[in-house]
Amino acid sequence: MHSSFTRFFAKRLSPAISIDEFRLRLKDSTTQVSLLKIIRSVAVGLSVIAIVVGIILPKLYPPRSAPPRGAATDATTPSSERVAQAAAVAQFPDLAKPGSRLNIEFVRRHNLYRKTKPGFFTDPDWPAKLASECSHDLAAGPTR
Repeated sequence: MHSSFTRFFAKRLSPAISIDEFRLRLKDSTTQVSLLKIIRSVAVGLSVIAIVVGIILPKLYPPRSAPPRGAATDATTPSSERVAQAAAVAQFPDLAKPGSRLNIEFVRRHNLYRKTKPGFFTDPDWPAKLASECSHDLAAGPTR
C-alpha cells in the first residue's frame, strides 16, 4: 500500500508517472531537489501564515480589555455604569490585568465598600472614582 505522502508528491512532481516510477525517481538527485523545493515552499507558506496570525492580526484586532474581576458586568449593569467601567479601564489599563496591584486593590476595596459603604455604588460613575482612588493611594505608597 502506498503512503499518502508518496502519492501527494508523486502527483505534484509529474502527474503522468506511476507510484513505482516515482519511487525509482526518488533515488535521482534532481527529483530530490524538486521535492525539497516543494517542502521549502510549503514551509515558507506556513511561516507566512504564522506571522499573519501571531503578529499582524493582534495588531489589527487587539483583544478587548476585560473589566476588573469583581466588578459587575452582567446585563443588569446600567449603561452609564458600563461607560464608567470602560473609562476607568481606558484611564488605568492595569485595572483590566488580573493580578496587577491596581486590580487587586480595586477588587479588595470593591468588596470592602460593598459591606461598609453601599451608598458609594449609587453613583453610576463609581468604577472610575474607585479606580482613581486606588491608583492615587498606590502611587502615594504605603502609609505607616
